[in-house]
Amino acid sequence: MVWHWNEPLAPTPEDPLFEPFIRTDAYGEAGHRITPVRALRLAVLAVTLLPCRLAAALLSVAGYYLLLRVLAVLPDGVITRRIAAFWGRFWSTACLLSLGFVRVRWVHVGERGAARRGAPPPWQVAIVSNHVSWADILIHMSRALPSFVARDGTQNIRMVGLISQRIECIYVDREKKAGTATPVGAVGVGEQVRRRMLHGWEHPEEEHRPMLLFPEGTTSNGKCLLPFKTGAFLAGLPVQPIIIKYANLNYSGLKASDATLEDKRRYQADLKLRLAAAAQKRGGSAR
Repeated sequence: MVWHWNEPLAPTPEDPLFEPFIRTDAYGEAGHRITPVRALRLAVLAVTLLPCRLAAALLSVAGYYLLLRVLAVLPDGVITRRIAAFWGRFWSTACLLSLGFVRVRWVHVGERGAARRGAPPPWQVAIVSNHVSWADILIHMSRALPSFVARDGTQNIRMVGLISQRIECIYVDREKKAGTATPVGAVGVGEQVRRRMLHGWEHPEEEHRPMLLFPEGTTSNGKCLLPFKTGAFLAGLPVQPIIIKYANLNYSGLKASDATLEDKRRYQADLKLRLAAAAQKRGGSAR
């Protein structure tokens, strides 16, 4: 078996190695075709229902933003954090409802596998979750209002910037090229996450927001788990694992083949190692 690094690797439903990137939503590769009738229906909804949903979601964001502006004049402490967290979860739920997520059911699985519907988890320093859709973060915010690693410049976006600062997001320059050296004295994202988790573990009385981390590093179709990155586990502390499953996902947000070119290259590099190991067992070669 011979495989060249520069050869294109188009995912197919028959290839299990590419299964995480096959779109299984209604409008994906494995979904139904867009007929003229369905296209007309989507066009009508785009000019009628969609603006109403977006306006309602924007009002939810604006409501939370105004509350944070009021809390900004008060001394920062546990009380203000509790108020911000409560209303943050409320407005996140309202935003989800505006976007069509009528029901979100949480099931807590105990140590012996016993499921309890809606049981809230204990205080945690980090949440690790699979990444399926653009709505994942909003769903987590409606439950725990966690902080997360955000793109650099998010803090400068109107309304969203203040919210991201209030929930203590960590900002990263995702346009930075791989292999670029970190400036002297600067702290990498992984180290910032580790320090945040350690601080939350050592000072639970301060009630800082838990970190939300996607260890896969990219989105998938939710059918598989990709290899994990180590950033979520560098602190050596317990984390709260959460699996998100969508009962009826019409649009996943995945592209036809994968989430981003960078993610595909990373996945292909891992795939190359697997193919090389498989070829070695079969007496072949992989390049």
